Amino acid sequence: MLFEAEVDRSSVYVQGQVILTLRLEQAINLESRSITELQLDNAFVKPLEQNSFQRSRDGRPWLVHEVRYAIFPEQSGTLEIPSQTFSARESKPRRSFFDLNNGGRQLRRKTAPLSIEVLPRPDTFPSSTWLPARKLVISENWSTPPEQLRVGESATRTISIRGEGLQGAQLPPVLFPATEGLKYYPDQPVINETETASGLLGVRQDSAALVPTRPGSLEIPEIRIPWWDTEAQELRHAVLPARPITVAAADPTIIAPVQPCLLY
Repeated sequence: MLFEAEVDRSSVYVQGQVILTLRLEQAINLESRSITELQLDNAFVKPLEQNSFQRSRDGRPWLVHEVRYAIFPEQSGTLEIPSQTFSARESKPRRSFFDLNNGGRQLRRKTAPLSIEVLPRPDTFPSSTWLPARKLVISENWSTPPEQLRVGESATRTISIRGEGLQGAQLPPVLFPATEGLKYYPDQPVINETETASGLLGVRQDSAALVPTRPGSLEIPEIRIPWWDTEAQELRHAVLPARPITVAAADPTIIAPVQPCLLY
């Protein structure tokens, strides 16, 4: 039986993601299995999905169990991951139906402690929202094609930010830029995260209803979000380009509701 721990990187930026994998390999039957609960100071820990598979070693089948965690250090310096303990009892066949005690050995294994260097946020990063990620993209979706807008008719614009190696809560809100000739009515954001092979994928969606107030040509300003590429270790920007739109006059076939007259 083997029990080991490994991380996917030896250094990580503060608030960036590092993946810890605890791996158990067994060639015997085990019962009453347990692993110590991972507890770290100054770090947020998110348990990930566990994996089980089989591999061959020296011609024998071994069952492999992997327990994974996404760890986000909250301060620079050194992050210490203490030794983790696995315990179980060897399971042996019962000699009879009434044999309630199979007499299996109690087994215990410990991993080696690990140390990770936590790098500080670079002084040159230009934004107050620090985003250390493997990848960050921004995109938009419209309920009505922007080339079909008319005065007085609303359309919903949804802007999505997706960050690999980030929690959803780390992603910044989108501030819809003021645009002459447009009124904005923001909705509640949708924030979540999903698990991928490389850890967490944070997602944030901000929506707003847009109502043109005059016909003609308008331009919605670009949205530019700085982020730090943790693989290339350099500053990048996720950009949603400026969008020119042409607003048609109000549909003359739509009759505005008549305001009731109050008689005194």
